[in-house]
Amino acid sequence: MYIIPFPMINPVALDLGLISIHWYGIAYLAGISLAWFYARRIVHLFDLKQKDFDDFITWAVVGIILGGRLGYVLFYDPVHFLQNPMEILKTRQGGMAFHGGLLGVVVATILYCRKMSIPLMRFGDLLAVVSPIGLFLGRIANFINAEHYGRPTDVAWAVIFPKSDGLPRHPSQLYEAVGEGLIIGLLTWFFIERFAKTPARLSGLFMLSYGVIRFGVEYFRHPDVFLSLGFMTLTLGQALCVPMMVVGVYWLNIKIK
Repeated sequence: MYIIPFPMINPVALDLGLISIHWYGIAYLAGISLAWFYARRIVHLFDLKQKDFDDFITWAVVGIILGGRLGYVLFYDPVHFLQNPMEILKTRQGGMAFHGGLLGVVVATILYCRKMSIPLMRFGDLLAVVSPIGLFLGRIANFINAEHYGRPTDVAWAVIFPKSDGLPRHPSQLYEAVGEGLIIGLLTWFFIERFAKTPARLSGLFMLSYGVIRFGVEYFRHPDVFLSLGFMTLTLGQALCVPMMVVGVYWLNIKIK
């Protein structure tokens, strides 16, 4: 069996002594910056103003970080963090959950749109179109960090990740980068002209496509937590994708002015 050597990239991109800059942080910064640049070029399609999105950046950052961290704490290891509450603040040790980050951005979007009197679903559609950029870069950073890797496999492109058990595994981070980033990005881009004037359609497309893709990739990703539903067993990631798919189908079929 051929195994692809893991590219030994230091997770720390730049070490300045007292301050170290990690690739994960660069991925967040680049994702938000590129999403902002893209949004400014297409914001007019949603009958919104550039300033509407510019002022939202800070809200988005807070929503992503707080939601992502709290989502990880509550979804994946609540008992541990309840017993060691100070570890909640140790974000440099890793531990961010996409579904928590999504909820954080949703809450931030609702509060921001109410404050600024901006149509909520039109603004949500704009976010749905630009979000795949950050998802793609985030998954690439996961690969560099050798975290969230896949299940053991004998496929030709298997990778042995450092600090793992030494077994060849699926590079599931790259599967997610392609699915959640490139495929969803192309889908929303392809339908942007058709759906931009119909609020909730692009948001629904994002939610449904993410839910389906992530649900499928979970079969290749090393599971963090299993949930037994009696008649079937799902990973926690799959279980969290089910409501996303339901909401996505609903938004694709409702009519909002």
